Amino acid sequence: MTPIESLEVDQGRLTTSGVPQDADVPGNHRPRTFTPAADAAQAFAAFLAGQGITVRGPAAPQVAPRGSAMIAAVSSPPLAQIVTQMLTESNNVIAENLARQVAIATGRPASFSGGAAAETAVLRGLGVRGGIGLADGSGLSPQDQITPDVLVQLIRLDAAPGQPALRPVITGLPVAGFSGTLGPGGSVFPDLGQAGRGVVRAKTGNLLTVVSLAGIAQARDGQLLAFAFMADQLPAGGLNAGAAGLTGLATDLAACGCR
Repeated sequence: MTPIESLEVDQGRLTTSGVPQDADVPGNHRPRTFTPAADAAQAFAAFLAGQGITVRGPAAPQVAPRGSAMIAAVSSPPLAQIVTQMLTESNNVIAENLARQVAIATGRPASFSGGAAAETAVLRGLGVRGGIGLADGSGLSPQDQITPDVLVQLIRLDAAPGQPALRPVITGLPVAGFSGTLGPGGSVFPDLGQAGRGVVRAKTGNLLTVVSLAGIAQARDGQLLAFAFMADQLPAGGLNAGAAGLTGLATDLAACGCR
């Protein structure tokens, strides 16, 4: 993780810290900086120096005079693409930044608590009911609490034909056996096996003593099932066994004829 600041390069990854860019290390697991904004300013200064422009003194906010000419511009990728990356690689930095964008859009502070309150308000506005207790946008806080029932409500809402804007939440989920944290070697979650491979899409989650899996499974009879499995209070060293148990449940759903 890196501190959440206003400016980052490559989400704060230390790509020059002895870990080559093409090393066999997942991008989300690379070491991160503790000073992302300052590092971003230094990186920009280095790019300018490469073009023969000398940068003197510390970086300071400036306002361009009225009528100034634009010399460069950059646009964000579409929100759906950002959500897909966040879900596929279980990226906590993107998740927290998105929560703060929700906070800004709803008139709340761009902070941990502001993002959590904003996300909760939006979910309630979409009709989601039940236990939601958020302290941040990434789920890393041990104070975060959410029920499996709420997750199933969210999945059904995202998959419903009446909410096309939410569909990227479904299409961005890791695919068992193929992509992201459900792909080969993607996380602590083992391969779902033949029955689940390619027909289960799910978001993985794990901390030291908690593991969860929520998504959709296409059953053998063609029925589309929404599910959310959680295990908490795992013993020391029990994370892999817990993850294997949840993937086993998802495999069973995909293998069944549940009508």
